[in-house]
Amino acid sequence: MEYMVIFGIDGGISNGFGLKCPNYCERKENIYADSDEKAFEIALGLAINHARYGLSNPETNYTTVKLLTLKDKDNNNLNQKSLNKNPEINFEENYAIVRCSMLEHILLLDDM
Repeated sequence: MEYMVIFGIDGGISNGFGLKCPNYCERKENIYADSDEKAFEIALGLAINHARYGLSNPETNYTTVKLLTLKDKDNNNLNQKSLNKNPEINFEENYAIVRCSMLEHILLLDDM
């Protein structure tokens, strides 16, 4: 089944020369999954990737990704808290939220 997800990404943007400015954008993606639970799991994986590989906001030193919307094929909003199986996932106003700090970004460079 097809699902639609919208992420709110609070991070940074750079025009080069090592300077970063705060940046917020929303990103819409379609995903495919066999169940609502699997769709939420895939959406969380994408949120983690967006947080890990986006620039951090220089004012907060985090890249924060909020799962703003997860809709099924009938355009119904899914309840993220009820689909969550991971106790380590944080929620803000019933939306799953993932953060990656500037230090975590630096440590991830070692894995590349």
